[in-house]
Amino acid sequence: MAKEFVDKILGQHSIFTSDNDTNIDTPTLDQIPMTVVSPFPKPGSDVGLVRDAGAEFIVFKSVQQEQKLKKNIINVGTLFLAGGTMGSVVGLFKGFQEIRGRNYTGKIKRTILLNYILKEGAGISNTLAVFGIIYTGASLLVDKLRPEKDDDFNMVLAATSTGLFYKSTAGLKKCLIGGLIGMCGSGLYSMYKYFKKSEFNYFAETYPP
Repeated sequence: MAKEFVDKILGQHSIFTSDNDTNIDTPTLDQIPMTVVSPFPKPGSDVGLVRDAGAEFIVFKSVQQEQKLKKNIINVGTLFLAGGTMGSVVGLFKGFQEIRGRNYTGKIKRTILLNYILKEGAGISNTLAVFGIIYTGASLLVDKLRPEKDDDFNMVLAATSTGLFYKSTAGLKKCLIGGLIGMCGSGLYSMYKYFKKSEFNYFAETYPP
């Protein structure tokens, strides 16, 4: 009875039909309709409609370029976290100055401290992160302009461009000051790297392993 009920629901071609039922016309493999979709265009069709989707991944020309981009991205995150920490300390200091000598209750004091910490932390962290993002873009642009060179001059040029771009909306004077600060800061860092490398080479030559 169960077999008859299943056959009535699913039709004659039920998986529960026994091999003794010879009245069922089972189709062969060549009778089953199949549609094959070719990935190639048909002859006479417009080949221009088939376009390449392009590269799905970022391809770097050299390992140094990939490592430099990864380093810049890590630096942006480091600047954001460092700015949040610095801003929290500054906000805590300003909050203590605000509540000093005031007859505030404990809840009001906690609220004032949290407001200063969050405000200063978010402001400084966002500012430093924006510096890092602008410097990353300027560094990539400088690498495009000077692809055969990878020296400290690229860093100085990118830092100067970062300062100019960041203060570009504040007037010509502040824009030049921002560029000068970026150039001096990157120049000092280049000198630090040079003397550190020279000192390392001196100790390596003086005290060989």
